[in-house]
Amino acid sequence: MSPKKKGKGLESAADNWLISYADMMTLLLFLFIILYQVAAQKSKSVQAAPAAAASAVSSASSQSPAGASGKAASYYYISKSSSAVSSAAPAKSSPGAAGKKSSARTGSRSKTAAGAKSSGGKSPTYGEAKAFANSSLGSNVSVKQTQTGIVFDIQAEVLFDPGKSQIKAGSFSLLNRIANYLKSLPNDIIIAGYTDNQPVHNSSYQSNWELSCDRAAKVLRYFTDTEKLSPERFQAVGYGEYRPIADNATANGKFQNRRVEIIVVKSSG
Repeated sequence: MSPKKKGKGLESAADNWLISYADMMTLLLFLFIILYQVAAQKSKSVQAAPAAAASAVSSASSQSPAGASGKAASYYYISKSSSAVSSAAPAKSSPGAAGKKSSARTGSRSKTAAGAKSSGGKSPTYGEAKAFANSSLGSNVSVKQTQTGIVFDIQAEVLFDPGKSQIKAGSFSLLNRIANYLKSLPNDIIIAGYTDNQPVHNSSYQSNWELSCDRAAKVLRYFTDTEKLSPERFQAVGYGEYRPIADNATANGKFQNRRVEIIVVKSSG
């Protein structure tokens, strides 16, 4: 073979590795593209899982019967725009209100407490409730009648220290007398917490909503855990500063607005 032809053959053989290298790089490129697509699909599935689970829980909750049995009481935050006083149920949120802190559930709901239980005892009259309060509860508890039912209004200072939700030991006797009265009734009970418009300044609560709801929940837990009343009868709601009964511009008005209401829900029958 002539030197010229031999040189061309060596040159051609030297170029062959470039073709193989290009093929390999192309295959690796396709491999990385496929792996990226698979990873992207898995990421979407993982992100969608919590939303799907939340949707399923929400659907199951909305489909459960109102009278379903269970032992869980109900806790709610109630906003100033809610109409839950008369229905004793949380306001339904609109599609555009997802980002607004108008109403938040802090517990599970086992039943609707819009009426009273039909078995055992007799629903009280306003006169009977008033007589009981006058004889057994003292001047810090007042009684009124509303469309929802009979309301025992307790000044918050009787039950709690400022900005706190731990029940004072000195108020256990008062709550015990109320519990004994409630035991004789068939009605459902709503515990409602209220505050004045003074902002909360501590690390435990971000707003008066949380404080009012936690106070209501503490009273509820006293009745159900300590006094052994049926949890199925109870709901707790927190209205924060948004349902004042007096002018917050005065010290006396603030005092009246800081309260806990124990509502004996009117029988639907």
